[in-house]
Amino acid sequence: MSSISFPILSQNAITVRSAAFRKSAFSLENALSIGLKSGL
Repeated sequence: MSSISFPILSQNAITVRSAAFRKSAFSLENALSIGLKSGL
């Protein structure tokens, strides 16, 4: 049972982690572009 559900859990954790990283990277990029626009 656990040997079947473990790969699914680990895959889900990787997906959630990459999604969170993408979201934080996007918000950081957004903040940088806003800062540059207001700076100029």
